[in-house]
Amino acid sequence: MERRVKKHTHWQLRWSKRRIAAVGIGGLLALLLLIQVLYPSGHMLPWQKVDGRHASWQQKSELAKKLDDEYSRRTLALYFGDAKKPQYSPKLAEFGLKVENSNRLDQTVYPWYLRIVPTSILWAHRVVAVPEPRYERIDAKLTEYLTKQLGGSCQVAPVNATAEIKKDKVIAVDEEKGGTCKEADVKKALQHVTPRLDKDTTARVAMSPIPAKLTKKDVQPVVDTLNMQLAQQITVTYDGKSEQLDVREVKKWLTFSTEGDVFDIRLDAGKADKYLQDTFAKPLERAAGVSKVGTHDFVETSRVNGQTGRKFDAGKTLDNLKNYLLAKADTIPAGELAVQPTVQYTRSYSNTDAGLSALMKNYAESHPGTYGVSLIELDGKRRRASFNDSQKFTTASTHKLYVAFSTLKRIESGEYKWGDQTAGGRDLAKCFDDMIVKSDNACAEALVARIGYAPITKDAQTIVSPNTTFLDRESYKTTAGDLSTFMASLATGQIPLGADSQARFVDALKRNVYRQGIPAGANGQVADKVGFLDGFLHDAAIVYSPSGTYALSIMTDKSSWANIAELTREIEKLRTQ
Repeated sequence: MERRVKKHTHWQLRWSKRRIAAVGIGGLLALLLLIQVLYPSGHMLPWQKVDGRHASWQQKSELAKKLDDEYSRRTLALYFGDAKKPQYSPKLAEFGLKVENSNRLDQTVYPWYLRIVPTSILWAHRVVAVPEPRYERIDAKLTEYLTKQLGGSCQVAPVNATAEIKKDKVIAVDEEKGGTCKEADVKKALQHVTPRLDKDTTARVAMSPIPAKLTKKDVQPVVDTLNMQLAQQITVTYDGKSEQLDVREVKKWLTFSTEGDVFDIRLDAGKADKYLQDTFAKPLERAAGVSKVGTHDFVETSRVNGQTGRKFDAGKTLDNLKNYLLAKADTIPAGELAVQPTVQYTRSYSNTDAGLSALMKNYAESHPGTYGVSLIELDGKRRRASFNDSQKFTTASTHKLYVAFSTLKRIESGEYKWGDQTAGGRDLAKCFDDMIVKSDNACAEALVARIGYAPITKDAQTIVSPNTTFLDRESYKTTAGDLSTFMASLATGQIPLGADSQARFVDALKRNVYRQGIPAGANGQVADKVGFLDGFLHDAAIVYSPSGTYALSIMTDKSSWANIAELTREIEKLRTQ
């Protein structure tokens, strides 16, 4: 009886486990079935892919946006003939193709008959197909693209064979045929493009071939020569010495050209320069000496030549290296560039016209800027000296001398009155004084407008040369020679003005507030008018020196007041020797 009870209990235990397992499996299936029935239709199925992209569980509307964005950045590789590289790589939108994904995802439906199949959620992604995207084509955009790229002529230039460095060797690169095609064929090819993100987007158009001018057979002999030369030591020679170049570095400098349908090698100076300079600049450097030259006025009186120096020339070295690599030379001499000795002058001048002119010339040529200089002595030896005195400069404010002269003429004729209102509430008397003493621009502009460009020019040219004009389209122009002639005429009473007008004019010039130029270098009282505009600095003066009265004009471009004062000082010193 006891054995029966035990056997019955064992059978009940086994049945109980089976029932639990069955209930568990049934419950799991029921849960899966519930999930399947309730699975939201707006989401992609688990483990589902769209165009190779994982779409599992994703909301369809958000996924559509992502796919649309990725397609908008997609490019097409458009090939012509049997070319290995695409001729054009436009984005899809450029030729009027838009890819829309919302509709296809909405059609990706988890059907009711699968939902009621237990476990279908685990494998439904294998049977629920994702439709193709919808392609929208804009013909006007396609036509616009074809016009822009082809311009009515569908022609692809052939690509010449060339070379490149690959795996530490120079190899020849095949040529590519060019050709002509029909625009209609290009249009047709683009109209049939159906891009997918999981595939390369390409199109190929047939062409009537145009062969390349340079073929691989043309390039190969040069490539073979380069590899032979690069397989040896590369040695640069100088002064009986030699220096080996690092072949790996030389290969980095190599570039290849097919310009003019001729295959050639080039050496990149930018990449090579530091290496070459570090290696050769110091050993080849030789300082230049000093040549000592004596002059008197314009004549050289003595010369002792210094030694010529030398410096390294990287460009010539690369030219020599190129000849070696092409087997046109057996050696590579280091490039050299001669460095001329500096010249040290010992100058002397006579206190003559020639000596003073030589002083002006040598000073101008040894100091920054452009100069025009004119000296006219009004008594004593009455010397005249000049350098570049007929070069026309922009007048800057020295034009106010000519405006003042025209104004005084009209005062004397009675056409103008000193009480006439002129500029900024000032009468003509005040404006005249401010224009000369303070170099006031408003007064000068008002008077130029009142008198006129042509009349002022005509008045000025009764005293000076036609080089002085207010009619130049760029700016008013005058010369150092004309300014000195004008100032000399004023100082000697030869200007066509009455004595009172001359005195008024000279008195205003003596009170000029800008004194950094000629007045700073001269001895005695100075009546002058300066001009400064942009890089122009000018000074025109009557100098009442203890050694005699003279007119001096110095016009400069990109110089300094200090240089004008120093040149004046040098002229004054030579005059009094």
